[in-house]
Amino acid sequence: MAYTWRATYCFDYPLLDTPIDLGDIRLYPGPPELDSKPHAVHFYEFQTESVDRNGQVEARSKYLERLEKLSELSVLCPYYTEVSFHSAVLIDADGTAGYPPSGINFNFGGKPYVPPGQPPKKLREELEQAAQPFIKLQNLNSVVGESISRALRWLYRANDYRLSADDQLIYRWIAFNSLYSLLDDLEGINRSERQSVRNFEEKFRPNIGTIRNSAVQKLAASGLKLIRGNNKDVSKNLTQALVGTDLITQCALECVYAARCSLFHGAEGPVSHVPNAALQAAASFLETYLKQAIGSLVSFCENIQKGSP
Repeated sequence: MAYTWRATYCFDYPLLDTPIDLGDIRLYPGPPELDSKPHAVHFYEFQTESVDRNGQVEARSKYLERLEKLSELSVLCPYYTEVSFHSAVLIDADGTAGYPPSGINFNFGGKPYVPPGQPPKKLREELEQAAQPFIKLQNLNSVVGESISRALRWLYRANDYRLSADDQLIYRWIAFNSLYSLLDDLEGINRSERQSVRNFEEKFRPNIGTIRNSAVQKLAASGLKLIRGNNKDVSKNLTQALVGTDLITQCALECVYAARCSLFHGAEGPVSHVPNAALQAAASFLETYLKQAIGSLVSFCENIQKGSP
């Protein structure tokens, strides 16, 4: 006999006008009684062969797998913060929901953000557009999919407001490592870390373009330096790039790399202590860059899988 479970996930997300499908995930407008806050809801049903201890372990595993997938989606979608409430219950033969087993009910606090005056239709369009890399990701082979999903999970973890600047940068660099290492594997070339970062930026520069934001200005003024290499004063290089070259993003990533080296050393090391303000700027820039880079890498992998040049 098969036992049916129903998992419910509530998002801190502006109300949608109609249901929307994102890959195999369907989001519904949340009921208005949810604290009068904008929500979207996802329902997920699955089955187990039993309801004993083993069955409950299996149910919990399937339930959390879907939660992890939703967490990955949250990295790419605008305005969406996190799953604020999720639970799983056993469905009786007559469709009645029973009490969930101990330990399978969770509550998390979210911080919804609703753009002022943003109509539901506009939100829907932006959600669909932002989720395209996530949808394509579901069709990639397991090796590629695992690497990019790992990057998405670490980006999601880095959004925890309780993290220090150190942790935010470390988590986002782990995400970046998953991406540039995957590109090296696909190209069949063993590069140093610094070379891998530069190759990744050059590869996707036509898609991403130049990133100019407040974090770039802060990195240029942070005095970040590296011990080895011909271009030791990386903040100075970024300052020069800001005058009018197409290497702003590359030079900014060099600064991020220098900040990363101040936390855990690879082939490089920092010349001096890096203040928290510089680490925060590096973490902020890297988040902006990675959110754009993921879509480009997913499309690149999709073309390889299709046999396109």
